[in-house]
Amino acid sequence: MSVLDLTAVELGKKIKAKEITVVDAVKASLEQIKKLEPVVHAYVTVDEEGALKRAEEVQRLIDDGTLTGPLAGVPVAIKALTLSLICSAQLWAKDYQVADFGVMADGTTLNTRAIQRAIDLIHEQGGGRLIFPLGRYLSGTLHLRSGVTLHLENGAVLMGSNNPYRGA
Repeated sequence: MSVLDLTAVELGKKIKAKEITVVDAVKASLEQIKKLEPVVHAYVTVDEEGALKRAEEVQRLIDDGTLTGPLAGVPVAIKALTLSLICSAQLWAKDYQVADFGVMADGTTLNTRAIQRAIDLIHEQGGGRLIFPLGRYLSGTLHLRSGVTLHLENGAVLMGSNNPYRGA
């Protein structure tokens, strides 16, 4: 589990138990911010050196017992920034139409492979919405990917195939 997957309370407990340092938590947050570099600079300039220096100072205070409490040393500001950037990155995610991937809305064509190709491509492109307009879309099992939203417009139905032997 990544540091960024922890709640602030969980992170505080791990820091207190010395399972992770404040510096490690800040480094993990900064790595996530680097992945979102274009979006970050649209909002804020990140002072990596300053953040790490402050993390080291806080870690020293925790180590000598000056800072105590359940959230001592949790870099909440950086974690909140990372979360807000992930959410804002999703706001600018591109929309993709299922028809552009050869998906048929007739309710009888098995679209599993075409939909999965679309999901994989959208994920590789950094995320977005796969739009299903009005229609009936037959599919087998799909493997969803992070950053991809399946958006069914009014009247769109994604139907599961109950035939495990039918080709996708």
